[in-house]
Amino acid sequence: MIKIGRHLPPKSSTNPRPSKRQKITTTDPSREPRLCTSPSLLPVADHTPSSPSSKPGKSPKPAPPSFTEVDSLRKQAEPYRLAVAELPIHLLDSSWSRSSNKPLDRNHSAHLCRSFQNGGLARRAEQHYIQVSCSAAAVEKMIINALPDTDTDQSHIQDQRQHVLSFRNWAGFIDERPELMAGQHRIEALRDYVKHVF
Repeated sequence: MIKIGRHLPPKSSTNPRPSKRQKITTTDPSREPRLCTSPSLLPVADHTPSSPSSKPGKSPKPAPPSFTEVDSLRKQAEPYRLAVAELPIHLLDSSWSRSSNKPLDRNHSAHLCRSFQNGGLARRAEQHYIQVSCSAAAVEKMIINALPDTDTDQSHIQDQRQHVLSFRNWAGFIDERPELMAGQHRIEALRDYVKHVF
């Protein structure tokens, strides 16, 4: 790797021979060579260690990529969770309003469908919950519609958010479609599973 922009080092009195990378300017043949002190910039090799067996003509190996640890999508989304609810899968939208979702891999969906057929769904396990994105107003409207008519106290609404709610009648009250944040392959596999079983 080459860095551009480092100034030449000042003349050193301890080493009479300059290194190979420094410019040598001779002003008079009778005088000994001196270092050039012009303010020009020279390419300077990066100080990355190279293996001793590498040949001088080869460029050094690039440093291995560094990885940054990040939390899972589930953990990142936790502070923004509005509720845990059951929703009909036909209402879920796998196209995103911001950015774009990865393309659906039919082979992966088929593999998941076979896993569902052989091992069951286990859909009540929390690690298998599918995360979706929707507006807070839509969730609040669904919670209020689930409560008895006389009970719209905010503390009861907050209590309802702690339980698994039923939003099976989502389409009857809400116009927006919840967007899948992740799990489009599981949803597609579930659709195929339902076709095979029922």
